[in-house]
Formats: sequence, structure tokens, C-alpha cells
Amino acid sequence: MASQAEKPSRLSELLPQLAKYPRPEILLILLALAVRLIGVQTRPLWYDEAFAVLFARQGTAAMLEGTISPANEASAGSAADVHPLLYYTLLYGWMQVFGDSPVSARSLSIIIGVASALTLYTLVAAMLGRRIGLAAGFVAAVSPFQVHYSQEVRMYALMGLLVIGAGLAVQQAIKKGGLRFWILFSLLAALAQYTHNLAGVHMAALAATALFTRQKKHILGIILAGLGSLFLYLPWLVRLPSQLARVGAGYWTERPGADRLVTTLLTYVTNLPLEGVWLITGLFAAMLVFSLATWQTIRLVVRSRSEPGVIGGLWLAWMAFSPALALFAISQWRPVYIERALLPSGAFFLGWLAWALFATKMPAPVRVFSSLVLLLGMLIGLFSHWGYRGFPYADFQGIGQILESRLRVGDTVLHSNKLSAIPMIYYAPGLSQHYLPDPPGSGSDTLARSTQRVLGHLAEESIASATAQSQRVWYIIFKQAVEEYRQVGYETHPDLDWLERHFDLINLESYSDLQVFLFER
Repeated sequence: MASQAEKPSRLSELLPQLAKYPRPEILLILLALAVRLIGVQTRPLWYDEAFAVLFARQGTAAMLEGTISPANEASAGSAADVHPLLYYTLLYGWMQVFGDSPVSARSLSIIIGVASALTLYTLVAAMLGRRIGLAAGFVAAVSPFQVHYSQEVRMYALMGLLVIGAGLAVQQAIKKGGLRFWILFSLLAALAQYTHNLAGVHMAALAATALFTRQKKHILGIILAGLGSLFLYLPWLVRLPSQLARVGAGYWTERPGADRLVTTLLTYVTNLPLEGVWLITGLFAAMLVFSLATWQTIRLVVRSRSEPGVIGGLWLAWMAFSPALALFAISQWRPVYIERALLPSGAFFLGWLAWALFATKMPAPVRVFSSLVLLLGMLIGLFSHWGYRGFPYADFQGIGQILESRLRVGDTVLHSNKLSAIPMIYYAPGLSQHYLPDPPGSGSDTLARSTQRVLGHLAEESIASATAQSQRVWYIIFKQAVEEYRQVGYETHPDLDWLERHFDLINLESYSDLQVFLFER
């Protein structure tokens, strides 16, 4: 007779019942799609998304010029942009068919995100059984981290899908054999690299997969497949040094401390930002489920590390944490640590949690409590994500319409930098707008002159030249930019100081985190 601790709870019985459902994959797809559709129309495009749409509009040839051209005349060895072009090219084709409205542009990432959850389910099910696969897939369907980047017009969801798919190809090659799976791995690995340069840390982790099996034929297979992916990636690989030089020339990322590893764990579970009590609750949820999953993993490894299920759980943990540690180590030399580049690892993390919670004979009360805490953390993250409208978001469309109704002859609309300019150019293309450049060589100087030229919107040389012929100036700036200068000892932002010395301040209006000043000569 089973002991009281071994009796299945209602929550424990849910997965076996779901696994018996004829097509649970349909429920998984519908859930993932529903969660990703919430807020997709009401949240404005921010700078990165608006840039992606405006850049992709230009077509492949123009994008290539705006990426691999020298960043400026003084840096011939530094590329204009740091991202490969697979996603942008795919987005260009997508917009040709479905248009470039926010919903249309974001729909590409939504479909990719749903496919990622389904692929994770398939991968974990192939390794550990359908029940554990369903647990992983359904958690991925509602993961705030996964949902966030499934709703953005950026390349991270695509990289996640390709890396998870490459992991599935490796596991199938090891399990079933056959040349076709190694070829598929080579193709997906190369496509992931063409999506984002930091996909390399995930590919390096996948390359160690064969070591888990300790069979020479698998090691040889993954070496040959890896060489095949490098061959396919070679046309862009020769461009990689100039893109790395662009990062080294002063990109916005900073050398991470150990606290970033904790932040990454929190991102995997709840995503960020969180504030106040929600941050404390989210951190508690992340640390609890991580600690229990780690304890279960260590306990099973000590007891029986050779069992197939244990090997599968260890591999998922390896794919969840080794890319983050590798990126952390690399960033001590050249800072490139960004949590969103670890989106694939976040998916593998969810697979590892599913294994630790539902496949390791964890006591039922502990399993139920852990699952509820995990669900609570994810719900907090989802509601925070759906409701967040702070920096760098703003009502760019509404502000553009207001300005169009108030402009006079001789007025100039001037943005403090690209963060507000590019989204407003997207939302108000008929409004004549100008923006100031980022300080040359600073961490924020990420939009190269050659890329600006491709977009058709060059930054002004200075605030003096931008306003030389202006009777009135509508100056637009994020509150955060003003506050950053105040924190280092300035009374106000240097641009505002200059404008106040040469113009009279007539009006100031705030739209959430965005401020619009009206100056008159």
C-alpha cells in the first residue's frame, strides 16, 4: 500500500489525465496563443521594435549595407550593426504579405513563440515521456520570459525556436541515429547563428551533448555536424570580427557582477521588471523552485546517475545554465551579457523544472506547493508584463497626433535621441522630425551613421544647427534621460540647459515617462 506521502494529489493526477487526452497539443497551442495575444495591440512599439520595422522595410540589400558598412568614417574595422539579418529578412517578407502595423509585425514573433512551446514539449516528451513533455510545454506556454519576447518585433523568439529545434535534432540523432538528424542540426545551428551572434554560446553547449552518452560515434557525429554548421555560417562568420569590434568600441552593456546570475534566474521564472512586494514575491518563487529542483537533481545523481531519466534531466540543466555561465565569463573580458539572449536557456530551464517536479518522486505535498509557487511567480510576471507602460514605452502615436495639430510654420520637432525619435517616425511618418546623436563612443551610441542613412533619417550634428532656423522648438525627452544627468551632479539635461539659454520655455507636458517641452525664440 502506498504511504500517505506517495498518494497522488489532485494536481499530480492532472498531468496523467491530460496525457491521455487525444490531442493535448491542441490545448497547448491554444493556451500559448491566447496568452501571447493579450496586450499585443495596446502596447506601443518601443525603439528596438520600431527600428526593426523601419529597417526591414528597406529590403535585404539596404539592410546588408546598413549592417556591414563601417560604423563611421573613423572606424573602418567596426561594423554598423551587431545583428545578422535572418530575422530582419524574414520580417521583410512577412510585412510584404501581412503589412507592418504593430499587430501584423508582432504576429510573426507570436507564431514563432507558440512553435517554441510546442517544440519544447516535443523535445522533453521524446527524452522523458509525454507527461513530462506536457508539463514543460504548458509551463513554457505561460512563462512571462517566453511570452514577452514572443510579443516583440525582435529576433530573440526566432533564436529560441531554432536552438530548441537544434536540441531536438541532436537528441533524435543520438536516440534514433540517421544522417538526416545530424543534417537538420547543422542547418538549425547555422540558422540560429544567422539570427543572433550570441547563439554561439547555446551551440557550444549543444556540442557537449554527445559527452552525456559517452559513445564515440555520437561524439564524431556532433563534431561533423558542427563543422557542417560552421561551413553554412561561413559567409557571415567572416563578418563577425567587425561586429565584435562594434561591441568593443563602446556598446551599452556593462561587465556583469554575480548579482546578474540571480537576476537571470528571476528572469527565467517571472521576467522583469517587478517592483516592491511583487519583486520580493517573485524572487522567493524563483529561489524556492530552483532550490528544490537542484536538491532533487543532486539527490538522484548521487543515487543513480546512469538512469536515462536522470541523464535527460542533467542535460536539460546543462542547457539551462551553461550558456549563462559561459556568457558571464566572456563578459568579464568583453561585456555582452544580456538576459534576452538567454531565452533558449530559459526554455530548457522550464524543461528541467518539469523533470525535477514531476519525474523525481518528489513528495506530493512538496510538489503541489512548489507548483503553486511557480504558478504564482509566473502570474505575477505576466500581469506585470501586460500592464507595464513605463520607459521605454510611451504613447508615441498620440503624441504625434497632438504635435501635428499644434505645429506652426517655423516650428521644429526635436528629439533628445533615437529612443523617442524612431518610434514616433514609425507612428507619425508625415510629421517632420529631427533627433540628436548619442555621444560618440558612448555605450548608447548604437545607431551608426550608415544605418541612419539606410533608414533615411540622419541625426542632427548638434542642437545649435538643428534649431538655427527655428522660431519654436518642440523638444521631446524621456524623464529617465534627465534624471540620469541629475544623478551625476547636473542641474538638468545639457540640451535643456542650452535651450533655456537661447529660447523661452513656453510649456511643458508629460505623457507618462515622456516629456514634451515647447520653447520659443
